[in-house]
Amino acid sequence: MPKLLYARPPADTEEERKIRKLAGSRHAPGDWIIRAKMIVASWDGERTSTIAAGLGCHMQT
Repeated sequence: MPKLLYARPPADTEEERKIRKLAGSRHAPGDWIIRAKMIVASWDGERTSTIAAGLGCHMQT
């Protein structure tokens, strides 16, 4: 059974704004965008299995 993992909450509103902006970016490096999308989805309450399925990656990523 997989562990339940969550991203830590944002340190402040500025950090949250930057991560959410990066998740929607089209010009940043691809790996940064994927990681930002993972973090935002975790902040929004999604489980690791749902995040992995939505992004097309393994749950341990």
